[in-house]
Amino acid sequence: MASGIRHKPIDAPGAVFHVTAHGVGDTAIFRSSYDKREFLTIYRNYLSPIPMRNSARRPYAKLHREVAVLGYCLLDNHFHLIVRQQTPDGMYKLMKRTQTAYVRYFNDRYGRRGPLFDACYAAKPVNSLRHARFSIAYAHLNHEIEQLDYEFSSHRLFLGKESNDWLDVKAGLAIFGGVSQYKRFLNQFGPSIIDRKLKKRGLCPESHAFRPIR
Repeated sequence: MASGIRHKPIDAPGAVFHVTAHGVGDTAIFRSSYDKREFLTIYRNYLSPIPMRNSARRPYAKLHREVAVLGYCLLDNHFHLIVRQQTPDGMYKLMKRTQTAYVRYFNDRYGRRGPLFDACYAAKPVNSLRHARFSIAYAHLNHEIEQLDYEFSSHRLFLGKESNDWLDVKAGLAIFGGVSQYKRFLNQFGPSIIDRKLKKRGLCPESHAFRPIR
């Protein structure tokens, strides 16, 4: 299979997962901002309630009643998603369809063949409200340099600065209790999250200090 999806469905309706996927050999899965926008468009095709058709005029399967994405962040060689599964195989369907579609796009665009992602995506269960809050904050702070100013995370949607019709922002914010509580959580725990990430990579925390949000 081109996408490398070999993950089996996880029979856990209502469960939340922190999903990640890396490029084969840690290579870039996004070579440009255009690629990242195309990736998000693919998710919209399957998660927006609005009917959409592909280039062959065939309708996309609608998965918004089976799975919801509560947050995301795209980096050059991997991505993070916070996913709530609503049917036993909702997450599996979403990952299989979106990764297959993206690999097809990527290989056509860059004249390459073969898998783009590692053998399977990782889906770590989120076991508590606190865990869910840290998972979303961690994803939104994954770009250490641009941090919360980064274009390709769902942070701006959480603040109401942008909107779309496929991300379940309402459910994501409900985990914190609203926008003000989300800001407060980031300002309280953002510095330690950034510090841990930088130290893990052998970087100096002082070089990319957390910038609080107002």
